Amino acid sequence: MRRRSSRTLAIVAVLVVGWNAVTAQPTDTAFAADPAAELAQTQQELAQARAAQEALEASANQQRAQLQELKAQSAQLDGQLNAARAELQAVPPSTTG
Repeated sequence: MRRRSSRTLAIVAVLVVGWNAVTAQPTDTAFAADPAAELAQTQQELAQARAAQEALEASANQQRAQLQELKAQSAQLDGQLNAARAELQAVPPSTTG
């Protein structure tokens, strides 16, 4: 459940930043003509994009770690299953009945 929520959060963050970048328009002509204001806006958008990217990277790293844990668990269960099958094959057939 936690994996889904962090992935969802990361996707939402990317969508918000992307939407802001696409729809960002100057509110008035004075703002559009002010290079310092445009630079500040661009830097803010860049910071948001970097934060979203870091969130995605953290989520991907967490998922990679979980995948490794699941692979180890799968290998352990596979070994247990093979041992159980071997034990089952070693049991002589029942002669009752």
